[in-house]
Amino acid sequence: MKAKIFPLLAALFYLVWMCGILSDLLISFQLFEPKGLVLKEIFTQTDLTAGLLLFVPAIILKLISYPLLLILIVFYLIFIKPQLKKEGWLLIILLLIIITAPFNIYLLFKDYRLLMEIINLRPAAETIALIRERFIVLDGFPLINLFVYLGMLFIAIIKPLQKTT
Repeated sequence: MKAKIFPLLAALFYLVWMCGILSDLLISFQLFEPKGLVLKEIFTQTDLTAGLLLFVPAIILKLISYPLLLILIVFYLIFIKPQLKKEGWLLIILLLIIITAPFNIYLLFKDYRLLMEIINLRPAAETIALIRERFIVLDGFPLINLFVYLGMLFIAIIKPLQKTT
């Protein structure tokens, strides 16, 4: 009975993490022109320090919720011990999490560095350069990651490949 709390908490942290990713993407894409990584003209004429503080809640959400999500998934696997042969949908989700985890952890380190830049009130040019670096290094991964994890939500609801006896 107590072990059934793990999927519920994992789902909660999953949703919180997804909100962090979505808000981070929306804020990031508003800073730059559609073509290239050129800062929009409206932002070049103003001080971006206050605007960059919008990143702080999204980054904190991601830094807290993703590690907790991974821990809860491990606890779920240890305590519930689901039979992955019977629960094909869960196997697919676990494989997607394992495949994307190294990239997400790398992004968390980049996000932590960005958070420290913003909190320490570094010049906006340095912080924007760090945001550009995130886009250049992993290109479209954050967007692909969003779609993969939304697909995992769909898989968890539909539960395909579930073996019935």
